[in-house]
Amino acid sequence: MSLDPKIAGTVHVVDDDKAYLQSLLGLMKSVGYRAEGHANAVDFLREWRPGDAGCVITDMRMPQMSGIELLQHLRHDGMDIPVILVSAYATVAAGVRAMKLGALDFLEKPVDEQTLLDLVNKAVKYEWLRRTNQAKRDLLQDRLGLLSDRERQVLRSILGGLPNRDIAHLMGISPKTVDTYRSRILDKTGTGRMDVLCREIQEYQIIICNDPAA
Repeated sequence: MSLDPKIAGTVHVVDDDKAYLQSLLGLMKSVGYRAEGHANAVDFLREWRPGDAGCVITDMRMPQMSGIELLQHLRHDGMDIPVILVSAYATVAAGVRAMKLGALDFLEKPVDEQTLLDLVNKAVKYEWLRRTNQAKRDLLQDRLGLLSDRERQVLRSILGGLPNRDIAHLMGISPKTVDTYRSRILDKTGTGRMDVLCREIQEYQIIICNDPAA
């Protein structure tokens, strides 16, 4: 299933072959993607807005900076945008190197249009899901920061599998007070159910500290 192009971000095409660049831009736009062309990797880095959603299709051999060097630059700077490399001079060694650097795929020119479109769809879906999950994690982290020290202690105990009675004994409070803390935790995090909250904390690998700033 294709991702709605309205939320897919921008497909950036980087190629010093003007005719091929225009061809790929036309292909992307024909299926509804927003697409931007860049004559070389240096231009792309100057024109690209880091943080924008989407993906990159880049030629392997270009003046000033190769596609591999562009991929290295992005990964070195912590940019996880999906990258698809294409080349008329594809070799096994180049493909292996590209994949080790985190390329989504490495295609030989002339590329099969449907294969490329399938890869772009895969790339933008991956990027959208990654960003969506990061946004959800950040929101949950912010809400967990609203918990008091005692509420965090209760939550850590729940995550550790302790029943209310044991939590009450550990904290020197009544089971009814534990229930009150549980309700406050759910209210502040907006999750509604403790099992859902615990699953999200584990899924997003969030550590519940005494000090929310820690």
